[in-house]
Amino acid sequence: MPIYEFACSGCGSRFERSMSFSAVATAVACPDCGRGNTEKLMSSFFSFSRGTAMAGQTAVTAPSMGCCGGGCGCGGH
Repeated sequence: MPIYEFACSGCGSRFERSMSFSAVATAVACPDCGRGNTEKLMSSFFSFSRGTAMAGQTAVTAPSMGCCGGGCGCGGH
């Protein structure tokens, strides 16, 4: 089951929740204040690669783990 990151717009708390793809569409209550006005955040796993960085911006890459890190036999491309 995937882990999603959330931020509460009421108290500013950030938290993670393991939930199914279908459950993500439902409101998620903040564990600190109990409010349901939370926003799903973009995970740092989904980030720009060196090849897509825009001029003047620093590229951020995710660590190479598993496929395309050479561990699956794909050559690490």
